Amino acid sequence: PPHPPHVGDALLAANGERVRDDPAMIKKAMKRKEKQKAKSTAKWNARIETTAEAMTEKQKIRKHNLDKRKLGGEEGMHLSSKRIKDAEEDSKEKKKRLGPHAMKGRDDKFSKDDGEGGGKAAGKGGKGGGAGFGGRKTDFINKPKGGGKGE
Repeated sequence: PPHPPHVGDALLAANGERVRDDPAMIKKAMKRKEKQKAKSTAKWNARIETTAEAMTEKQKIRKHNLDKRKLGGEEGMHLSSKRIKDAEEDSKEKKKRLGPHAMKGRDDKFSKDDGEGGGKAAGKGGKGGGAGFGGRKTDFINKPKGGGKGE
């Protein structure tokens, strides 16, 4: 059976449940919700703004790339989808590699050791590499040892 409205709060309190009827607390909660809403609105507006900026930037890059591609040739190649490269950026020299692998892939005249001993692959009959790899073959595998006919 439903209780009269004036008795309801007293019964809830008697049962140990919370009664939310304090005007000061209700006002405080409303104020907190309003602040939260304002904060979320500001965040959303900032997000819309940054999205719009990103879109205009992408469109600018796309237009630049299409214009360059129309020119063709060297200018129409190697275009970046992330940024617009200037002419001076292209002309800059590449940064040199640093560290222990700086000389990898270079000719022998640039290598660190002067060809005298040392190194991991010394005495293993090859140029290095992993286990079982003796380097590139320079001749036929089953070439006759003598070199001439009739031997």
